[in-house]
Amino acid sequence: MRAISAGAPVLIAGKTGTAQRVGRREGRDSSQLAKNLRNQALFVAFAPANDPQIVVVVVVEGGGSGSRSAAPVARRIFDAWYAIQPAPPPATIAVTDAPGAGGEPADRGVAPDNSRP
Repeated sequence: MRAISAGAPVLIAGKTGTAQRVGRREGRDSSQLAKNLRNQALFVAFAPANDPQIVVVVVVEGGGSGSRSAAPVARRIFDAWYAIQPAPPPATIAVTDAPGAGGEPADRGVAPDNSRP
């Protein structure tokens, strides 16, 4: 879902859907139906995509398609969540020259200098 993640502090993964209330055999546009008979818009998403911390499920009754009505609602929820919660830092690898780094023993096999008075 590139559109929902555009400009977000984290990558959002999700799936849209539409639950049809009544058949449209007569070829009528759903906007011509009574609101309680129109399609239900669905969107299920989680973020960050690589380490989920929050799940959002949106159902918009009579909303039509999930991408047009439910996904934008979910994005507003994610935006509010990340305004409160700090975004997770990007994955990094710490590199250091400190003794013991990289699995070496801290003393590196050097005997202590006991020759000083």
